[in-house]
Amino acid sequence: VFSVTDADATTKFYGDILGLKRIPDIDFPGDPYMIRYMGGKSEIKFIVTGADLPKMEGGVGKARGIRLLAFMLPGSERAGILERMKSAGLPEPSFTERKNESAGYTYRYGMTYDYDGNQIELVFFDEGAPKEKFNQVQIGCIVSDMAAMDEFLANVIGATPLVTDERIHRYDIGASQVKFWQVNGDLPTWVGGPLAKVGMYLIQFAVRDEVVHVL
Repeated sequence: VFSVTDADATTKFYGDILGLKRIPDIDFPGDPYMIRYMGGKSEIKFIVTGADLPKMEGGVGKARGIRLLAFMLPGSERAGILERMKSAGLPEPSFTERKNESAGYTYRYGMTYDYDGNQIELVFFDEGAPKEKFNQVQIGCIVSDMAAMDEFLANVIGATPLVTDERIHRYDIGASQVKFWQVNGDLPTWVGGPLAKVGMYLIQFAVRDEVVHVL
């Protein structure tokens, strides 16, 4: 969930430029309302408050908190997205190419920013990538204590650990993924509710409501 300043700029970036599928808005009591897009099989939600809220730009290097959102996209869409970015006056990202040697496919990733300064990672996969990749978004968090974050995701949320022995830890949550890495605790935090500040503030987990019978 994002808090955003400008509905038109949000729809231009995520809808017109990135080409994400839009789903119906949700109205809240009063002025706020929610614009929604699908990132793979996950909902990306943007709350438009109409209020003058505090704002911090700069992505992962500025603060601790939820600081990055990565979209997994077919390589065939890369040229069109870059052309639309250029037409909108946005700088072209610098891409790094990697090859998954075990699976035999190549991908390219680069960083850009939306109109509120949120850092967005674009990952383009070639035709050899498994289709499941395109069901996923990746939420990037900056933390001061990786062990505490591992404990929370694995034992409180019940997420599936994928990588916990490298610089970036990764967990599967449904079709998508949370990834995080550790920084010095002196880096400020930029957290809070979606109606308090502009930026990325909330990860919503949809869980099955089950009744456990103890015999």
